[in-house]
Amino acid sequence: MNQKSRRIKVVCLTYGEPWGYGLWEQIKYSYSILRRLTLRVAPIPRPIPPYIALKRGWGRRKMFAAINYHSPLEKITARQVELLQERLSALHPDAQWECELVREFRPPYLKQKLAEWARNPPDELLLLPMYMSDSDFTGGISRTDLHEFHVSRNGAHPLPPPRYVLGFGYDEQLAELMACYIEEHCERHGWDEARCRKSILILGAHGTIVTLPDSIPNGADELMTLAKGVRRRLMQRFAKVRIGWLNHQLGGKWTQPDVTESARRAQRDGIRHVVYFPFGFMADNNETQNEGKAALSDFEWDDALYLPCLNADPRFIEILARKTIERLGQPAEKWEAVDPSQGRPKPR
Repeated sequence: MNQKSRRIKVVCLTYGEPWGYGLWEQIKYSYSILRRLTLRVAPIPRPIPPYIALKRGWGRRKMFAAINYHSPLEKITARQVELLQERLSALHPDAQWECELVREFRPPYLKQKLAEWARNPPDELLLLPMYMSDSDFTGGISRTDLHEFHVSRNGAHPLPPPRYVLGFGYDEQLAELMACYIEEHCERHGWDEARCRKSILILGAHGTIVTLPDSIPNGADELMTLAKGVRRRLMQRFAKVRIGWLNHQLGGKWTQPDVTESARRAQRDGIRHVVYFPFGFMADNNETQNEGKAALSDFEWDDALYLPCLNADPRFIEILARKTIERLGQPAEKWEAVDPSQGRPKPR
Protein backbone atom coordinates (compact mmCIF):
# COMPACT_ATOMS: atom_id res chain seq x y z
CA MET A 1 0.00 0.00 0.00
CA ASN A 2 1.57 3.27 -1.12
CA GLN A 3 0.19 5.97 1.14
CA LYS A 4 3.30 8.15 1.40
CA SER A 5 2.58 11.57 2.96
CA ARG A 6 -1.16 11.07 2.59
CA ARG A 7 -3.31 12.47 5.39
CA ILE A 8 -5.71 9.83 6.64
CA LYS A 9 -8.42 11.00 9.02
CA VAL A 10 -9.85 8.25 11.26
CA VAL A 11 -12.97 9.48 13.04
CA CYS A 12 -13.64 7.43 16.18
CA LEU A 13 -17.28 7.82 17.17
CA THR A 14 -18.58 7.32 20.71
CA TYR A 15 -21.77 8.21 22.57
CA GLY A 16 -19.96 10.66 24.83
CA GLU A 17 -21.48 9.76 28.20
CA PRO A 18 -20.61 12.62 30.61
CA TRP A 19 -18.00 11.94 33.28
CA GLY A 20 -19.80 13.92 35.96
CA TYR A 21 -23.33 13.73 37.32
CA GLY A 22 -24.32 17.37 37.26
CA LEU A 23 -28.04 17.76 36.65
CA TRP A 24 -27.78 20.08 33.65
CA GLU A 25 -25.18 17.98 31.81
CA GLN A 26 -27.26 14.84 32.36
CA ILE A 27 -30.42 16.57 31.07
CA LYS A 28 -28.62 17.85 27.96
CA TYR A 29 -27.14 14.41 27.30
CA SER A 30 -30.52 12.69 27.68
CA TYR A 31 -32.21 15.23 25.43
CA SER A 32 -29.56 14.81 22.75
CA ILE A 33 -30.09 11.03 22.77
CA LEU A 34 -33.84 11.49 22.45
CA ARG A 35 -33.51 14.01 19.63
CA ARG A 36 -30.75 12.31 17.64
CA LEU A 37 -31.54 8.64 18.32
CA THR A 38 -34.86 7.76 19.97
CA LEU A 39 -37.02 9.84 17.63
CA ARG A 40 -35.60 7.88 14.68
CA VAL A 41 -37.81 4.92 15.60
CA ALA A 42 -40.17 5.93 18.42
CA PRO A 43 -43.34 7.91 17.60
CA ILE A 44 -42.98 10.39 20.47
CA PRO A 45 -44.85 13.71 20.04
CA ARG A 46 -42.34 16.53 19.58
CA PRO A 47 -43.24 18.48 22.76
CA ILE A 48 -42.63 15.41 24.96
CA PRO A 49 -38.83 14.77 24.70
CA PRO A 50 -37.80 17.74 26.91
CA TYR A 51 -39.94 16.37 29.74
CA ILE A 52 -38.52 12.87 29.26
CA ALA A 53 -35.00 14.31 29.26
CA LEU A 54 -35.70 16.18 32.48
CA LYS A 55 -36.97 13.00 34.15
CA ARG A 56 -34.09 10.86 32.89
CA GLY A 57 -31.49 13.50 33.71
CA TRP A 58 -32.81 13.86 37.23
CA GLY A 59 -32.90 10.08 37.66
CA ARG A 60 -29.32 9.62 36.46
CA ARG A 61 -28.15 12.52 38.62
CA LYS A 62 -29.79 11.02 41.70
CA MET A 63 -28.51 7.49 41.03
CA PHE A 64 -24.92 8.51 40.21
CA ALA A 65 -24.69 10.91 43.15
CA ALA A 66 -25.86 8.19 45.54
CA ILE A 67 -22.92 5.96 44.61
CA ASN A 68 -20.53 8.79 43.61
CA TYR A 69 -20.32 7.31 40.12
CA HIS A 70 -18.22 8.91 37.39
CA SER A 71 -18.41 7.39 33.93
CA PRO A 72 -15.01 6.23 32.62
CA LEU A 73 -16.25 5.98 29.02
CA GLU A 74 -14.75 9.13 27.57
CA LYS A 75 -11.39 8.67 29.27
CA ILE A 76 -11.15 5.05 28.10
CA THR A 77 -12.19 5.92 24.55
CA ALA A 78 -9.66 8.77 24.40
CA ARG A 79 -6.97 6.28 25.40
CA GLN A 80 -8.16 3.81 22.75
CA VAL A 81 -7.91 6.54 20.11
CA GLU A 82 -4.44 7.54 21.27
CA LEU A 83 -3.20 3.93 21.15
CA LEU A 84 -4.86 3.35 17.77
CA GLN A 85 -3.01 6.30 16.24
CA GLU A 86 0.26 5.04 17.69
CA ARG A 87 -0.32 1.56 16.27
CA LEU A 88 -1.40 2.77 12.82
CA SER A 89 1.65 5.06 12.66
CA ALA A 90 3.90 2.15 13.60
CA LEU A 91 2.34 -0.18 11.02
CA HIS A 92 2.36 2.42 8.21
CA PRO A 93 4.74 5.28 9.06
CA ASP A 94 4.63 6.50 5.46
CA ALA A 95 1.13 7.92 6.07
CA GLN A 96 0.04 10.83 8.25
CA TRP A 97 -2.59 9.32 10.53
CA GLU A 98 -5.02 11.62 12.33
CA CYS A 99 -7.26 9.71 14.74
CA GLU A 100 -9.86 11.95 16.33
CA LEU A 101 -12.59 11.28 18.89
CA VAL A 102 -16.06 12.65 18.09
CA ARG A 103 -18.98 12.36 20.52
CA GLU A 104 -22.35 11.65 18.96
CA PHE A 105 -24.53 13.05 21.75
CA ARG A 106 -22.46 16.00 22.95
CA PRO A 107 -21.17 18.87 20.84
CA PRO A 108 -19.29 19.48 18.69
CA TYR A 109 -21.28 17.02 16.59
CA LEU A 110 -19.99 15.30 13.48
CA LYS A 111 -21.69 17.81 11.16
CA GLN A 112 -19.74 20.62 12.81
CA LYS A 113 -16.50 18.68 12.57
CA LEU A 114 -17.10 17.94 8.87
CA ALA A 115 -17.38 21.67 8.19
CA GLU A 116 -14.10 22.19 10.04
CA TRP A 117 -12.29 19.42 8.13
CA ALA A 118 -13.60 20.73 4.81
CA ARG A 119 -11.40 23.81 5.28
CA ASN A 120 -8.32 21.56 5.30
CA PRO A 121 -9.52 18.25 3.86
CA PRO A 122 -7.66 14.99 4.43
CA ASP A 123 -6.85 12.64 1.56
CA GLU A 124 -8.89 9.82 3.07
CA LEU A 125 -11.79 9.77 5.52
CA LEU A 126 -12.56 6.70 7.62
CA LEU A 127 -15.27 6.43 10.24
CA LEU A 128 -14.78 3.97 13.08
CA PRO A 129 -17.92 3.68 15.24
CA MET A 130 -16.71 2.46 18.64
CA TYR A 131 -19.57 -0.03 18.93
CA MET A 132 -19.53 -3.80 18.57
CA SER A 133 -22.28 -3.88 15.94
CA ASP A 134 -23.56 -1.69 13.15
CA SER A 135 -27.16 -0.56 13.40
CA ASP A 136 -29.43 2.40 12.85
CA PHE A 137 -28.76 3.25 16.51
CA THR A 138 -24.96 3.34 16.07
CA GLY A 139 -23.62 3.95 12.57
CA GLY A 140 -26.99 5.28 11.46
CA ILE A 141 -26.54 8.44 13.52
CA SER A 142 -23.30 9.44 11.82
CA ARG A 143 -24.67 8.46 8.41
CA THR A 144 -27.44 10.97 8.94
CA ASP A 145 -24.88 13.65 9.83
CA LEU A 146 -22.79 12.82 6.75
CA HIS A 147 -25.83 12.88 4.48
CA GLU A 148 -27.16 16.17 5.86
CA PHE A 149 -23.74 17.79 5.54
CA HIS A 150 -23.38 16.63 1.94
CA VAL A 151 -26.88 17.79 1.00
CA SER A 152 -26.41 21.16 2.74
CA ARG A 153 -23.39 21.79 0.50
CA ASN A 154 -25.20 20.52 -2.62
CA GLY A 155 -22.37 17.99 -2.91
CA ALA A 156 -19.89 20.82 -3.48
CA HIS A 157 -17.25 20.23 -0.82
CA PRO A 158 -13.69 18.85 -0.89
CA LEU A 159 -14.07 16.01 1.62
CA PRO A 160 -13.26 12.56 0.23
CA PRO A 161 -15.99 9.92 0.20
CA PRO A 162 -16.15 8.06 3.53
CA ARG A 163 -15.21 4.53 4.45
CA TYR A 164 -16.87 2.88 7.44
CA VAL A 165 -14.86 0.41 9.53
CA LEU A 166 -17.46 -2.21 10.47
CA GLY A 167 -18.08 -5.92 10.99
CA PHE A 168 -16.64 -6.44 14.47
CA GLY A 169 -19.34 -8.92 15.41
CA TYR A 170 -18.38 -11.13 12.47
CA ASP A 171 -14.66 -11.08 13.28
CA GLU A 172 -13.41 -14.48 14.47
CA GLN A 173 -10.23 -12.99 15.89
CA LEU A 174 -12.32 -10.77 18.15
CA ALA A 175 -14.33 -13.75 19.41
CA GLU A 176 -11.05 -15.57 20.10
CA LEU A 177 -9.65 -12.57 21.96
CA MET A 178 -12.77 -12.28 24.11
CA ALA A 179 -12.61 -15.95 25.07
CA CYS A 180 -8.95 -15.62 26.07
CA TYR A 181 -9.67 -12.38 27.92
CA ILE A 182 -12.45 -14.00 29.96
CA GLU A 183 -10.26 -16.98 30.86
CA GLU A 184 -7.37 -14.71 31.86
CA HIS A 185 -9.54 -12.58 34.12
CA CYS A 186 -11.17 -15.61 35.72
CA GLU A 187 -7.77 -17.10 36.55
CA ARG A 188 -6.54 -13.73 37.83
CA HIS A 189 -9.42 -13.62 40.30
CA GLY A 190 -9.05 -17.23 41.45
CA TRP A 191 -11.83 -18.71 39.35
CA ASP A 192 -10.14 -21.97 38.37
CA GLU A 193 -11.56 -24.57 36.02
CA ALA A 194 -13.53 -26.36 38.72
CA ARG A 195 -15.15 -23.14 39.89
CA CYS A 196 -16.04 -22.06 36.36
CA ARG A 197 -17.66 -25.43 35.69
CA LYS A 198 -20.20 -24.56 38.41
CA SER A 199 -20.85 -21.09 36.95
CA ILE A 200 -22.87 -19.40 34.28
CA LEU A 201 -21.14 -16.94 31.99
CA ILE A 202 -23.56 -14.18 31.01
CA LEU A 203 -22.54 -12.13 27.98
CA GLY A 204 -24.08 -8.67 28.37
CA ALA A 205 -25.04 -6.38 25.51
CA HIS A 206 -27.33 -3.42 24.92
CA GLY A 207 -30.66 -4.76 23.73
CA THR A 208 -32.49 -3.57 20.65
CA ILE A 209 -36.00 -3.53 19.24
CA VAL A 210 -36.71 -6.55 17.04
CA THR A 211 -40.03 -5.30 15.64
CA LEU A 212 -38.47 -2.76 13.29
CA PRO A 213 -39.00 -2.51 9.52
CA ASP A 214 -36.47 -4.50 7.47
CA SER A 215 -35.02 -1.21 6.20
CA ILE A 216 -33.82 -0.35 9.74
CA PRO A 217 -30.87 -2.55 10.81
CA ASN A 218 -30.83 -3.23 14.55
CA GLY A 219 -27.42 -4.94 14.94
CA ALA A 220 -28.81 -7.94 16.83
CA ASP A 221 -27.63 -10.54 14.31
CA GLU A 222 -24.08 -9.23 14.46
CA LEU A 223 -23.97 -9.33 18.27
CA MET A 224 -25.51 -12.80 18.39
CA THR A 225 -22.90 -14.03 15.91
CA LEU A 226 -20.16 -12.68 18.16
CA ALA A 227 -21.78 -14.23 21.26
CA LYS A 228 -21.98 -17.61 19.52
CA GLY A 229 -18.27 -17.37 18.68
CA VAL A 230 -17.40 -16.71 22.32
CA ARG A 231 -19.77 -19.42 23.54
CA ARG A 232 -18.32 -22.00 21.14
CA ARG A 233 -14.86 -21.41 22.64
CA LEU A 234 -15.95 -21.44 26.30
CA MET A 235 -18.87 -23.86 26.50
CA GLN A 236 -16.62 -26.58 27.94
CA ARG A 237 -15.28 -24.26 30.64
CA PHE A 238 -18.60 -23.01 32.08
CA ALA A 239 -21.77 -24.80 33.11
CA LYS A 240 -23.75 -22.45 30.86
CA VAL A 241 -22.91 -19.57 28.51
CA ARG A 242 -25.84 -17.29 27.69
CA ILE A 243 -26.35 -13.85 26.25
CA GLY A 244 -28.12 -11.32 28.47
CA TRP A 245 -29.60 -8.23 26.83
CA LEU A 246 -29.90 -4.91 28.66
CA ASN A 247 -33.31 -3.79 27.42
CA HIS A 248 -35.46 -0.71 27.77
CA GLN A 249 -39.23 -0.95 28.19
CA LEU A 250 -40.74 1.17 25.42
CA GLY A 251 -40.77 1.18 21.62
CA GLY A 252 -41.76 -2.40 20.80
CA LYS A 253 -40.58 -5.96 21.36
CA TRP A 254 -36.97 -6.19 22.57
CA THR A 255 -34.26 -8.81 22.22
CA GLN A 256 -34.46 -11.84 24.50
CA PRO A 257 -33.37 -13.26 26.85
CA ASP A 258 -32.53 -10.22 28.93
CA VAL A 259 -30.01 -10.38 31.79
CA THR A 260 -32.74 -11.09 34.33
CA GLU A 261 -34.14 -14.01 32.35
CA SER A 262 -30.70 -15.55 31.79
CA ALA A 263 -30.02 -15.31 35.52
CA ARG A 264 -33.44 -16.79 36.33
CA ARG A 265 -32.81 -19.78 34.08
CA ALA A 266 -29.41 -20.35 35.68
CA GLN A 267 -30.91 -20.31 39.16
CA ARG A 268 -33.64 -22.70 38.03
CA ASP A 269 -30.86 -25.05 36.88
CA GLY A 270 -29.27 -24.86 40.32
CA ILE A 271 -26.37 -22.58 39.33
CA ARG A 272 -25.29 -20.14 42.05
CA HIS A 273 -22.07 -18.73 40.60
CA VAL A 274 -22.04 -16.11 37.84
CA VAL A 275 -19.42 -14.43 35.66
CA TYR A 276 -20.66 -11.36 33.81
CA PHE A 277 -18.81 -9.99 30.79
CA PRO A 278 -20.26 -7.02 28.81
CA PHE A 279 -19.09 -8.30 25.43
CA GLY A 280 -21.39 -5.95 23.50
CA PHE A 281 -19.46 -2.82 24.48
CA MET A 282 -15.98 -1.61 23.51
CA ALA A 283 -15.47 0.44 26.67
CA ASP A 284 -16.85 0.53 30.18
CA ASN A 285 -19.71 2.91 30.99
CA ASN A 286 -22.79 3.13 33.19
CA GLU A 287 -24.49 0.22 31.44
CA THR A 288 -21.53 -2.14 31.77
CA GLN A 289 -20.64 -1.19 35.33
CA ASN A 290 -24.04 -0.59 36.91
CA GLU A 291 -27.01 -1.88 34.93
CA GLY A 292 -25.91 -5.49 34.48
CA LYS A 293 -24.85 -5.68 38.11
CA ALA A 294 -28.18 -4.21 39.24
CA ALA A 295 -30.14 -6.82 37.26
CA LEU A 296 -28.07 -9.68 38.71
CA SER A 297 -28.35 -8.31 42.25
CA ASP A 298 -32.01 -9.32 42.28
CA PHE A 299 -30.81 -12.92 42.71
CA GLU A 300 -28.87 -14.65 45.47
CA TRP A 301 -25.45 -15.84 44.27
CA ASP A 302 -22.80 -17.72 46.20
CA ASP A 303 -20.26 -15.74 44.20
CA ALA A 304 -20.23 -13.26 41.33
CA LEU A 305 -17.43 -11.94 39.14
CA TYR A 306 -17.94 -8.81 37.02
CA LEU A 307 -15.39 -8.35 34.24
CA PRO A 308 -14.39 -5.08 32.55
CA CYS A 309 -14.77 -4.49 28.82
CA LEU A 310 -11.79 -4.98 26.52
CA ASN A 311 -11.13 -1.24 26.87
CA ALA A 312 -7.51 -0.46 25.92
CA ASP A 313 -6.22 -4.04 25.82
CA PRO A 314 -3.33 -3.96 23.29
CA ARG A 315 -4.73 -7.00 21.46
CA PHE A 316 -8.01 -5.18 20.96
CA ILE A 317 -6.20 -2.10 19.66
CA GLU A 318 -4.43 -4.40 17.22
CA ILE A 319 -7.78 -5.60 15.88
CA LEU A 320 -9.00 -2.00 15.52
CA ALA A 321 -5.84 -1.13 13.59
CA ARG A 322 -6.07 -4.21 11.37
CA LYS A 323 -9.67 -3.56 10.41
CA THR A 324 -8.93 0.12 9.76
CA ILE A 325 -6.08 -0.74 7.38
CA GLU A 326 -8.16 -3.43 5.68
CA ARG A 327 -10.97 -0.93 5.07
CA LEU A 328 -8.53 1.63 3.69
CA GLY A 329 -7.57 -0.87 1.01
CA GLN A 330 -11.19 -1.24 -0.12
CA PRO A 331 -13.31 1.15 -2.23
CA ALA A 332 -14.91 4.11 -0.48
CA GLU A 333 -18.65 4.59 -0.36
CA LYS A 334 -20.21 7.12 -2.69
CA TRP A 335 -21.50 10.20 -0.90
CA GLU A 336 -24.93 9.60 -2.42
CA ALA A 337 -25.00 6.08 -0.90
CA VAL A 338 -24.47 7.36 2.65
CA ASP A 339 -28.14 8.33 2.94
CA PRO A 340 -29.38 6.11 5.82
CA SER A 341 -32.87 5.93 4.33
CA GLN A 342 -31.46 3.92 1.40
CA GLY A 343 -30.35 1.01 3.59
CA ARG A 344 -26.95 -0.66 3.44
CA PRO A 345 -25.40 -4.13 3.11
CA LYS A 346 -24.69 -6.23 6.20
CA PRO A 347 -21.07 -5.65 7.31
CA ARG A 348 -18.86 -8.72 7.17
